[in-house]
Amino acid sequence: MASLPTRFPPCVCFAALLLAAAGVAAETPPLESRARLLERKLMAPCCFTQTIDQHESEAARTMRAEVRQLLAQGLTDEQVLDYYVERQGPRILAVPPAQGFGRLLYWVPSMLTGVLLVAVCLLLRSWYRRGRATPAARLP
Repeated sequence: MASLPTRFPPCVCFAALLLAAAGVAAETPPLESRARLLERKLMAPCCFTQTIDQHESEAARTMRAEVRQLLAQGLTDEQVLDYYVERQGPRILAVPPAQGFGRLLYWVPSMLTGVLLVAVCLLLRSWYRRGRATPAARLP
């Protein structure tokens, strides 16, 4: 009669861990994951220094509960963000909308990088030309 092994092979243990992790991931309701994503997009209205997923003020806790209530009522993510913008203004958003003055916040870094790159290229070119012209002038 064959004896049963006293240990599970490592691949069986690994497969069991993967199944357990997949079960935990499947238990997270989509409403909760949507709420967590929205919490990262809204600033705490008490000081506007952190998003409500990080801030531990009473206002942030209230907003976290409100986000879940609004999602449970059937609002889309965009409608929830619009709800808070209507109540608090665009400052409540962690990332400003790409419209009006806020659009500059998206373009200025790219434009500044381009200008600096051109400036460095022109500077290197002038140094290169100056270095090539100097030895010819020294010949007798």
